Amino acid sequence: DVATPADVDAIYNWMSGALGDMAMIDYPYPTNFIANVPAYPVTASCEKLAETLENERTQTNFMKFIKNLFAGRRTDQAELPHAALLKAMTAAVNVFYDYEGKATCNDVNNQGTPSLGTIGWDYLACTEQVLPIASDGKTDFFWDQPWDLSTYSQQCEQQFGTPSRPAWVPEHYG
Repeated sequence: DVATPADVDAIYNWMSGALGDMAMIDYPYPTNFIANVPAYPVTASCEKLAETLENERTQTNFMKFIKNLFAGRRTDQAELPHAALLKAMTAAVNVFYDYEGKATCNDVNNQGTPSLGTIGWDYLACTEQVLPIASDGKTDFFWDQPWDLSTYSQQCEQQFGTPSRPAWVPEHYG
């Protein structure tokens, strides 16, 4: 059940994590080093999304609905039924999380895959491989998340007890 803002955040993070990871491994051949995915997993994900959406009206209103939902704005129920949206998005991200169709349930609180958890990457991204990644909710369908090194460093310090070192790579490797 989606009953609280924290539930929406968990679903959003689970979905956006899969979309971001698929973009990083969008190779022209199947791979399994992060997750078992087909060739061009982004294309496969979009195809699953399109296949699952029920009709042209649903497809037309999908982007408006998802932007409003992720922006925290109320949406018109007539735009797109929540069940259709979640079904379509789940089919899309399951290209990453469950391409073989073996899972009986999705754990939206776990963005890791059996071959790669998120804690190791989160630590590396906080301490040595700081990547300024942002979204604006206008040119993409992610939430508005501007990049702020100070805020990012504070979150890293809080989570791992160590400061961010954004200059570590150039200092050590030139």
